[in-house]
Amino acid sequence: MACCVAAAAHKKLPLWKYLSQLAETTPCLPVPCMNIINGGKHAGNLLAPQEFMIAPIQAKDMKEAMKWGMEVYNELKKLLKKNFGIGAVAVGDEGGFAPNVVDMEEPLKQIM
Repeated sequence: MACCVAAAAHKKLPLWKYLSQLAETTPCLPVPCMNIINGGKHAGNLLAPQEFMIAPIQAKDMKEAMKWGMEVYNELKKLLKKNFGIGAVAVGDEGGFAPNVVDMEEPLKQIM
């Protein structure tokens, strides 16, 4: 990694652009992955998957990606509260909601 950082600096390129050149791919901006529902042992519910995440890959820039993520998070909070009660919007250790559901498909239904 240190060699890549040094090579990118030498070429006066951001690291992500230098790595895109190495991989011979079209440069693209990094996309944030956002944890919106927590599961696993530390979440306090019975969901087996540790995280349900979204990645706004169609956003034109980081500002739009973060805005979309925030909008999804806030709408999901409303849905979880309506469908499962106030306890469903408790936030887990990693920032996602930790609804007390067992069915692994239920978080996916709520996200959709």
